[in-house]
Parts: sequence; C-alpha cells; structure tokens
Amino acid sequence: MPGMCGRIKYYWSKSTPAGKMGWVCAAVLVVVVIAVALTVGQRIPARPPSFWLQEFLRLPDPEHVGQHLRSYTQYTTLAGTDGGRRAAEMTRDKWLSFGIPEVELVPFEVLLAYPLHRQVELVQPAQFAYKAQLHEGTVASDPATQLPDIVPAYNAYSASADVTAQLIYVNYGRKEDFDALHELGVPLSGKIALARYGKNFRGLKAMVAQSYNMSGLIIYSDPADDGFKRGNAYPDGPFRSNTSAQRGSTQYISYFSGDPLTPGVAAVPGLEQRQFTQQDAPTLPKLPIQPISYGDAEPFLRALRGMRVADQPKLKALDFEGGFSDSFDYHVGAFGASLDAVTVRLNVKTNFTMATIWDVVGTIRGYDDDRHVLMGGHRDAWVTGGVDPHTGSSTLMEIARSFGRMLQQDGGMPPLPGSREDRPGASHARGWRPRRTIKLCSWDAEEFGLLGSVEWVEKHQDELRKKAVAYLNVDISAEGTLLKVHASPSLSDVIEAVADMVTYPGTETPKGGENKPVTSVLSKWRETTGKNVSALVEPLGSGSDYTAFLQFLGVAATDIRFVGPNYGVYHSSYDSYDFVKKFIDPKFEFMTTISRIMGGVAVMLADLPVLPFEFVPYGRMMREYYNTIAASVDESATKEPSNQEIKTLQSHMATLDAAIAKFSGQAADFD
Repeated sequence: MPGMCGRIKYYWSKSTPAGKMGWVCAAVLVVVVIAVALTVGQRIPARPPSFWLQEFLRLPDPEHVGQHLRSYTQYTTLAGTDGGRRAAEMTRDKWLSFGIPEVELVPFEVLLAYPLHRQVELVQPAQFAYKAQLHEGTVASDPATQLPDIVPAYNAYSASADVTAQLIYVNYGRKEDFDALHELGVPLSGKIALARYGKNFRGLKAMVAQSYNMSGLIIYSDPADDGFKRGNAYPDGPFRSNTSAQRGSTQYISYFSGDPLTPGVAAVPGLEQRQFTQQDAPTLPKLPIQPISYGDAEPFLRALRGMRVADQPKLKALDFEGGFSDSFDYHVGAFGASLDAVTVRLNVKTNFTMATIWDVVGTIRGYDDDRHVLMGGHRDAWVTGGVDPHTGSSTLMEIARSFGRMLQQDGGMPPLPGSREDRPGASHARGWRPRRTIKLCSWDAEEFGLLGSVEWVEKHQDELRKKAVAYLNVDISAEGTLLKVHASPSLSDVIEAVADMVTYPGTETPKGGENKPVTSVLSKWRETTGKNVSALVEPLGSGSDYTAFLQFLGVAATDIRFVGPNYGVYHSSYDSYDFVKKFIDPKFEFMTTISRIMGGVAVMLADLPVLPFEFVPYGRMMREYYNTIAASVDESATKEPSNQEIKTLQSHMATLDAAIAKFSGQAADFD
C-alpha cells in the first residue's frame, strides 16, 4: 500500500512532525482498513486541520461575496420566468469560469401558479365598506422596489374562486386556534378565515381552514410580528411597512413536496404520464387564498364584533390579540343573522401553467466517485430576494469560487496507482482533488414547494441511495449574527470542529490595526447562549431543500445560518441588496463566515480517510424524541384507558424504546 501510505502522509504532513510519520502511517492504515469494512467511523481526529482545509478556510472573501449578491439581486428571479432562467445561466457560467470541471443546466417541467386577479373587499356592514389596496409601495432610495416585473403579493397555488361570506378571525390559523373557536361555538363552515402570518407554515393554515370547510382564507402580516410594534419600517428600519404583504406558496407540502402532479417521479421534459391532474392533486388547496398587508387588514379587524378576545381566557392563552390591541379590541366576528356580522368578498383567479425550471449542478470528481458529498441551495426568489435566498446563493457561489481556486493550485495529491488518471498520457488536476466526489447544486422553484431539489432527487434517487454521504443546505445564510445549526445528529462532530476553526466576524486582527482577541464561531455561540456545545445542533424540520435528501432518502443533512430579530421584510419587494447592506450584513462578513463553515464541512467530509460521523448524539436525540411522544401517548391513555388503538400504540412504543436503547449502546461501544 505504498501509494495509499504516501498520500495519507502528504495529507497530514502539513500538521504532523516528520519523525512521527512511521507510526502515524501505520495507525492510519489500520483505521482505513476498519473504514473499508464499516464505511463510517470515528470522531474528528484530534489534530490540526489538513493542508487543503486550511487552504480553503483562507479563500472565501467578503468583497467577492458582496459582488455575488449584487449580481443576483439586479433583477427578479421568480421561478419559471426569464429572470429565473437568466440567474441559472449566470450561475452556470460563473461556476465554469471559476474552474468547476463539470457544470450542467438540468430542466424540469412542473406545475407553477401565478396571479391573474386579486380582490378582497368588505361589503357589509355598509359603514365599514372597504376595498383592500393590495399594492406594495415603492421606496425611492431602493431601485429593487421599482422593477417593472415585480409579481404582486399572492399565495401560489390558491384555488380560483369568487366567494362572499362572513369573516371570522382565526389568529395564527393553527389547528389549536381553529379547535378553540370550534369549542367556543363559533361556526367555521362556509365562512372566510382571517389569519395572521407566523407560528406555522401558511400551507398548514389553508389545510386546517379547508378541513373545517371554510370557503376562503385571507392572511395578513400583523404589526406585532414583523411591523411597527417591532420597530421602524423599511427603509428607516428593518421591519414591514403598512403596504407590504408576504408572498408565498400554500401547497400542502406536509403530504409531499415537489411538483404537485408527479410525486415520486421526476418531472423531466416530455414526461407522458403524470399521477395527478390539477383538479385532483392532493397538495393543491381547494379554497381561494390571498395575502394582505396590515394596512389593508386593519379596517377588517376594526369592523369585527361578536366574541371579544379579551373576555375569553382560552383565546388569550393562545395569544389571539395582535399588534393593534392598543387601538381597538380584537373580536372573533359576529355571525349568523347578527347585523354586526362582517361580510367579505374574496375573488382570486390563478393562472396554473406548466413551466420549465432550471437546476444547476456542478461536479468535482473525487478519487472515490462512489461516494458523493452534496451541497446546495435555492436560487429562485419572489422578487429580488436579498436575504432569501441570495445570501445563500452568494455563499454557495463563493464556495464554488474557492473550490475552483484550490483545483488550480500547485501541490495536489498524485493520482491513485492504477487509476485512469495514473495511465501514461492521462491528465489530472494539478491542484486539489477531493477523495470523494463533491456536487454543487443551485435549485430552482424552492419557493413554490421545493420543486427543483425534489425533482432532481427523484431523478437520481437510485444513485443517491448508493452514493450520497451527506447533503449540506445553504438557504438563507445571514439574517442576523447568532449561529443556528440544524442537522442530523451524526454530523455534530464535524460541524463543531469546523465552527471552532473559523473566526467570528469582527474579532480578527484588522490589517495594520491593534491586536484583538480572535474568537471562534463556536466560542462566540457558547458565550452568547450560555449553552454547552452539545446543544449546538438542533433537529431539522422541513421547508427547505434538504427535505428530499433527509426525509425521502434518509441522507444526513444540515442547514446552517446566522439568525437575528431584524428580518422583517420576508418575501416582499423590500428584501433587496440595499436591505442586506443596510440592516443585515453591511460588510458581507457573516455570509463569508457561512461560506467557510459550510465549505469546510464539505472539505472534511470529502477528504478525511474515514467519514467523521458520530452516532452517540443520534441515540441521544432519538431518546429525546421518544420521551416527548411517550408522554403524549401516556396522557392519551389516561384520558381513554379502554381505547384499544392507544394500547396497541403503547406496545409499539415499548418496542421502539428497546430499539433506541440497543442503538445507543452499540453507538457508545463503537465510539
């Protein structure tokens, strides 16, 4: 094994004393043999990072990140439009110019939806008559708000319908909100719901309203959540103005994500058979839905009478009172024959159309092309998408630029003896070449329901099940200054290791300046939160492009970003380059830091001889999940002691308990 030993020697020689190389090589060879048998194995080695990891960490640059953000936010990038295609082609061309060896545009034909007509009008009582403006004001100082092709505020996949019915205020539109109203005797069937954004996905608000047979849904942004109660409105502050409404999809992605017509099957161009039509697709809402601003919502809320929220402890406990409570009392709404009942007309027409979306996939072939480390994020936005998604798009672009630099540097490892690259006359990169293949993925149509990533995963699912090591998601990378990590527990060690290698923005020594203490991102997180490092990694949910990898294929995944309290223009035209520069990341340092962390994790996963998976945290997190579920089951059993289904569930829980205990024990032994 002289070739293997030589490459391992080279890999670690930058940080290991030369005199120790003999026993280091022998020890590493033992580890490699174990790795071949077990595929994955040990903790991150307790030694300095490799040459190529050090090299990568120094490459991401804030100036380049700012340039990427400027490039992405000059025009709208709505999926299925010319802007969306233009952004895909720009991404492809830049990756190629950086030196990424293989880059392709991957098209899919999917069902998208755009607004044709929107009308929300209070028609009764006559003294409160009001027609919602449904117009997002421009900002003179921000050209992004003045672009001619900005799509008006709408909820994608809303049903087309013209309904007139009484209005009922349903708070955040959570199941517990609807259930509380039902228990208090408020009739919901046939009514139009007025809900505020927050606490749950907008598609779930529509799903629950539909389950109660409501005839329509209006969703507004309450000033308590992201408006004047939080601070000044953009451009004077980072919060939503009284004319701004949140765009967004209302597809029922808790059933399945991706193209609504082709679950489990890639919607490739020319696909002849689709499982569903627009009429019977289970993820498409059956009621009309329209978002409005809090400026438009105020007249509706003021007009409501009937049950007063302040008089109902159950509703107060659910936080039914919003940001207008200083000006007027919140009411649920009168109903039936009451003269105080508010009647509303909701008229929505949606253009459902088959459209082409474009993923961009770049590949850096590793020596072991049977193992793939994937990294991606979405590129489509409702308007120009300064924070969402282009802090992430720019982060991914900078990772691609840095990888390209490494590929072209001198000092790369020699090819494997006997490999195709080792043949006489064969060519290979003169710089870095990863041990495992890396794929960079820029997804389209995420905003509509994760369409680009899901369709690509469905197309390549057989290969991914065999080869995918992990998927690293780069969605929003910076909306604040506090590190937030959601990941599969098996990735805990590698994330912690890299976060402890990367300097927190603003703590490094400025050029020519006085010495300042250098603080790692991990140290800053511990200092800010006061938590133990074991609490750094939180569980993944859904709602971004890791979903298909984690929940469909079972591939370990992560989503890492900086979060904060001042992102109040989500899914509006005000989410722009100027907004990011003024309120989120003025020096582009936090986006650059995520480039270093995510790219560093990718380099370690791609280059370490043994995959740095850790399964003790996995057992610990499964135990936490189990305890939560078990408590709920036991509570149900106490309420319904004779319920046979609950008794059966308890027996299954006992089996699960034993399986988790066995897994945790074996993980500890392996560790």
